[in-house]
Amino acid sequence: MKEQVVDLYREFGVSKRDAVLLPMSFKERVGHLFLCRRREVAGRLYCYDTDPSARKPAMLIFPGGGYKNNSHSEWENIAEAYAERGFRVFVLNYSIKYFKFPTQLNEAVMALSYIRRHQAELGVTDKAAVCGFSAGAHLAATLSCLYAEECIHPKLRELNARPDACVLSYPVISAADGVRNEMSFMNLCGKEEALRRFLSLEDRVHSDVPPTFLWHTVEDDFVPYENSLRYAAALEEKGVPHKLCLYQKGVHGLNLAKGYEAEAWLASSVDFLRQVKIL
Repeated sequence: MKEQVVDLYREFGVSKRDAVLLPMSFKERVGHLFLCRRREVAGRLYCYDTDPSARKPAMLIFPGGGYKNNSHSEWENIAEAYAERGFRVFVLNYSIKYFKFPTQLNEAVMALSYIRRHQAELGVTDKAAVCGFSAGAHLAATLSCLYAEECIHPKLRELNARPDACVLSYPVISAADGVRNEMSFMNLCGKEEALRRFLSLEDRVHSDVPPTFLWHTVEDDFVPYENSLRYAAALEEKGVPHKLCLYQKGVHGLNLAKGYEAEAWLASSVDFLRQVKIL
């Protein structure tokens, strides 16, 4: 697929120096500088096969990686799959370890707002969904729940950053003991218990969270499926349209889940997006 890469910080006039850093040892600081020099900590939006002559709904994808990296196993293959099903696709390369919340939320706000701001030239309709995997699903759910919170950068608070729908694949959701994926919360929050509780997203759901599709495997022992159960229960309580698909077999990180029963998740998500009038 042809790609265009957008530096979101430059586009929105936000300084990367405003990004909050986690407390770091000398060794960690060296690692942080190494990542920055390699441009792996980014805030860059990858726009694929844009075409102003044909409008399609947008799908903004957040790869997984435990907030330690942006996994390429959940990148262009997912973009291609949704592009084949009628979406204009985008992938956010968001900031990872060493960068503390709300850096990643700010980047997600900028990414979705960029797509809406430039929808004519990108070939996008007025509908935009987000799709995340593992820690990327935590970011997608964070955007779905916290798109209007005061923690967002002052320059970005007035932007239209509420997704029209959300797809969560084996999502990191809860900071609760026994359910939490420790790596993701350590890379995002450090050891700050108050921030961890704030980002335990089953407690952040409200009635204006967008319609949400979730899927998980019962055998996932890296991010327990209880994360999806808790989020689905919160959506149910608040009256948010949603669908949860649980599959028995498969370890964490299946992406398209080819060869597994869970391979049905992609078609099921597209059916759900049709039902909520995104596609």
